[in-house]
Amino acid sequence: MINTIESPRHNVTKSPEKTGVLVTWCPGDLTRKKNGFTVLEALIALSIIAVIITSTFMIFKGATNSWRHGEARAHVYQTVRSVCDIVIRDVSQAATAKGLGPVADAPLFSGTTDSMLFVTPMGDSRELIEVSYRLEEGRFNRRAAETIDGDPETCDYNEDLSDEIDEVQFAYLADGQWQVSWNSAVTKRLPQAVKMDIVLQKERFEIIIKIEAVN
Repeated sequence: MINTIESPRHNVTKSPEKTGVLVTWCPGDLTRKKNGFTVLEALIALSIIAVIITSTFMIFKGATNSWRHGEARAHVYQTVRSVCDIVIRDVSQAATAKGLGPVADAPLFSGTTDSMLFVTPMGDSRELIEVSYRLEEGRFNRRAAETIDGDPETCDYNEDLSDEIDEVQFAYLADGQWQVSWNSAVTKRLPQAVKMDIVLQKERFEIIIKIEAVN
């Protein structure tokens, strides 16, 4: 005869022929709760974290590059604007009066593709001065002299408007055609307008300045 003892968790069977206790595990023990993560779960979690970190870094890097590019462009436009404000003020008011320079029957205005010289009022006053512009060794230079003699080396005021401009080219409008040079001693007049091409940090800007006394 076999005696069976009921256990809350186990079915324990005692046999008279054999000593000892046989323990039969109940099905609930097969589904016992696990503790911690498996290696596979840890690898998946690390992979997800790595993807998130990489994506965040790329977004941050892109935003930083965009901000720097925007700052650089703003600096370029500010530099060009400050230079052009001065040149436009001078060129637009170029004097047409004859006999101011070495030629008695002509106004004073001479220019090439990389420099120009003319007479213009000094600031808000009506006093005339001789002004010249040129690009020298990466510096866009403005010179002004109270002595009007047609010599760009005559200088009372010397100012570098910018040391960042890569290239400056001038052209001069006459009868609807742009000329690469101008000499008022020959033409006996001023150009109708001056075109200035500026290259700064690989960006090109074109400014056309009308001379008020001619137009």
